Amino acid sequence: MPPVSSARTESGYRVRYWERSTSCGLLGLDATWSLQLAPQLGSLVHRPPACPAAQVIYDLVHRRLWIKGAHVRPEPTRLGADSRYCGLRLQPSAATWLVGSVAFDLRNRVLPWREVTRDPWWHTLSSALEDIGTADAALETFVVHLRRRPLPPIDRAAERARQLVDAYTLGAEGRDCADPSRLVDNIARSVDLSPRQLRRRFCRAVGLGIKAYQQTVRVRACAQRMLGEPATHLASIAHTAGFADQAHLTRQFRAHVGMTPSRYRSDYADLSDQQPAGTIRHVVA
Repeated sequence: MPPVSSARTESGYRVRYWERSTSCGLLGLDATWSLQLAPQLGSLVHRPPACPAAQVIYDLVHRRLWIKGAHVRPEPTRLGADSRYCGLRLQPSAATWLVGSVAFDLRNRVLPWREVTRDPWWHTLSSALEDIGTADAALETFVVHLRRRPLPPIDRAAERARQLVDAYTLGAEGRDCADPSRLVDNIARSVDLSPRQLRRRFCRAVGLGIKAYQQTVRVRACAQRMLGEPATHLASIAHTAGFADQAHLTRQFRAHVGMTPSRYRSDYADLSDQQPAGTIRHVVA
């Protein structure tokens, strides 16, 4: 599968990364991705935007399987020479499908699977991956094993609430619901729950509180636009996303990514080249 994004040095590629939405019909799976760092680079530190969803990561070089919880704060990651990773990003409300009730405890953490769960399913998956050396084969193995894992009961009210938070946050109406308490009240009425019930069930299903989830989704959307629309002024991106002004965006972006929007756009500009519309335009690791 060819990469859809790369950053280059004079001697060739620096980072190759592709990501695509899943089409395998698995309800809880959002996307698959692969990342490779060129050996001549030595090492690279990158800062992916916050992500409101859990991920399963496989280190193809060291044959290690990791579970990464939702992240709402900066997470600088050092990639060694010739690093090769692939993984799955779950739907935001699907973390409990794979790790159960500890999904909230994984927030802002990346751990070997053995430190998270003793579920035999994970042992079977890890054993199946041990002799695999390519991203395509590893991702195919992921999907095969996911198909064998029964889906847990879905909290439909919490999932509907998450969808409404997305709509308020990413839609034009988001600017009218900047007050978190107003947002919670509106959504609670829509799903026939009290605000207290909504907060508890949302947190249990998604692994993040409503406010943290909303802020993460908003910052992530801005990061995509910064690279996908390089000519769009940051003030315009801030306004469309519901921030009070560009300074407000800068404060939130720095808190979630660890750098300013201008620095992020500059550092990751090469990674947006030839990226198809609708694809996440940043490195995930």
